[in-house]
Amino acid sequence: MERHAIQWNAPSPLWPKLAAAGDVASRAALGAPTILRFATDDFMQDFANTLATDPGRLGEFRAVRETWRGRVGQPTIPTPKKAFALQLQRLGSRRLRTASTGDKTGELDDAKQLPHLKLYQPAHMRYYLISACLNCQVFGMPDRKVETGKQERVGFVMRRLLRPTVATAGTDPEDVTHWEEYAWVKTSAGYAWQIVAGPTRTDNAVVLDEEERLQLFPSTFQEDDQRSRRLFAGLIPVGRREAYLGAQKSAAAGDNPPGTTRFTARKILLRKQVIEPWKTLIRQVRSAGGSNGVVVNNDGSRGIFSDLVKQQVSIKTSREKAQVLSWFILLDFAEYLQLYIPELWRAVVSGTTPGDSQSQLARAYAALDQTRMPGPLADAVRMPDSVAVLTLRLALGKFGDAASGRINEVVKRKLESVDQPYDRNSALSRSAWPDFLFPLADPVATLGAPLPPDLDLQSLGPDERTDFPLDQDPPNDDPLHQTRDLLARIDKLAVLLLRALAESSPGTSAPAPEIPTAALVPADAANALFRIRCVYERPACGPLHEDVVSEPSEPFELAGFFDPDAPARPIRIGLPIDTTPGGLRKFDKNTAFIMSDILCGQVQKMKSLGFVDLVLSVLPWPFHQDLPVADMKPCGSPSANFGMICSLSIPIITICALILLMIMVTLLDIIFSWLPFFIICFPLPNFKAKK
Repeated sequence: MERHAIQWNAPSPLWPKLAAAGDVASRAALGAPTILRFATDDFMQDFANTLATDPGRLGEFRAVRETWRGRVGQPTIPTPKKAFALQLQRLGSRRLRTASTGDKTGELDDAKQLPHLKLYQPAHMRYYLISACLNCQVFGMPDRKVETGKQERVGFVMRRLLRPTVATAGTDPEDVTHWEEYAWVKTSAGYAWQIVAGPTRTDNAVVLDEEERLQLFPSTFQEDDQRSRRLFAGLIPVGRREAYLGAQKSAAAGDNPPGTTRFTARKILLRKQVIEPWKTLIRQVRSAGGSNGVVVNNDGSRGIFSDLVKQQVSIKTSREKAQVLSWFILLDFAEYLQLYIPELWRAVVSGTTPGDSQSQLARAYAALDQTRMPGPLADAVRMPDSVAVLTLRLALGKFGDAASGRINEVVKRKLESVDQPYDRNSALSRSAWPDFLFPLADPVATLGAPLPPDLDLQSLGPDERTDFPLDQDPPNDDPLHQTRDLLARIDKLAVLLLRALAESSPGTSAPAPEIPTAALVPADAANALFRIRCVYERPACGPLHEDVVSEPSEPFELAGFFDPDAPARPIRIGLPIDTTPGGLRKFDKNTAFIMSDILCGQVQKMKSLGFVDLVLSVLPWPFHQDLPVADMKPCGSPSANFGMICSLSIPIITICALILLMIMVTLLDIIFSWLPFFIICFPLPNFKAKK
């Protein structure tokens, strides 16, 4: 059996200075891992050179608080010499270190205002290594040998500090010494934060079974007395900050993350593919048109069309756009029902009520059947060769195949293969699109729209009460208060469909879609405080010897990519010098874009637009004019379409990007007032484009 204890300590080159300091913080740092900071991309070479030439200078790399307003200098480390010259180099380096005075790693005055040590990302040209020694607690503190043949291994774990769920009386809630420690564990729903100490475990110095272990690599070096030492180090994954901060707390039981159910992913998919696009379509179409010559301006006031022709063209364009988008929303709706609510889908295709009349499936079926297109709207959109379907159930059934009970692939392929705009006045265009009409919205408000029944949903469940308010439209976004009622009814229809989903899902084998990141509530997105523990695992020893877990490192924050205190990596973007026509013509057009026939037609149409067209498109009534892009067609001749390969000059594109950037920044400066903080310019004497 083992006759002495094993423990983790700070790197041995730091022991003399920490022991000589004598204060409580330095003595505590002796038994904890040390964070080393490097400010060059070849940090691993700097680390190896330091251990080879002068390990005593390792303390100069200790991480301290810093900001870009006052950087801590990077120590200069010489390249190790060969053979006997290395020993002479080490002696010279030791003499210079002994003769030097002052603390080269002290914190600057500006950085002292930071509440905690902040680690920056590689994009800021900062790299951090966690370092420690594994020693036996006997005279001389010799290194402990890691028996890899016995499956022993070393590593480190990231721990997150979160405010306690139950505050302790008499303690400062901002004092991190009283915060709870969480481990980064792997669950069936991904990684999450799980509390370490709890009712069954009171010590944080343990490693959980599913906790992620990060690798430590060994480095051997010689101390000043020629004794060989081993140092373990590992790269701190600062770049994973967003993954750490976006993760949830681990669920106490079950596979579902906190705040979600086994229907969450299907519910969100319904909202992403059907409900929210439907609501967005209503908002766009209602804001673009009017009735009886009345239009609604951006500020909520009403105006009158000065030209009846303009009114008719605007309504026609909006109506065609609404119908095209409605077809695709209905197709996504039908595919969702077939995949996740198959009983309801089979009932929609066959036209028979599913199961018991009091079931949720039957209520959802009735709601689809009662979502009817008003008669005046049906008369307005009806065409000679197109059928105006009167109910949402019948419109969904148009995408179904009664024989197989599945999606009609012929109708689906026809809709998805259309490559020309929908023109109500062209028989050729109408023949390329589905032969039925069911617009989910219309620009003329007085004609109405397919309106779901005003359902009574007073008996909402706990999950529904949580989700239903999120689907409500903001109360004051519609001056006429007509769109808001329609959106609320769509939300209620969604609740009925979700109830039918819960009733149908146990019998379906459709895989659950992934829960999007936006639906996962982070543990604490505003707090980015962490610390590290090193781990020595001995699985072959069984229960006789527990894992050796180090004391925690100093608490630190992980800086974001746009952290205002972060040092900036030097970046210089080269622009063309001679921008006259004589100079620009010399650049080769060496970049090619391959465009399909549809994209080619869209680009060609945009090339015909001018600045005046763009200005008029954003002006309010009566000066507003829509962009003339409704008649966009693919490139090619009537007999054959073709794509295009365009070759262009990157230097000229760079100039365009710079000019557009300055235009947008200047325009948005009216809102943000950010121009004084955006750019500063220094003169560069004698820098001329032409000699």
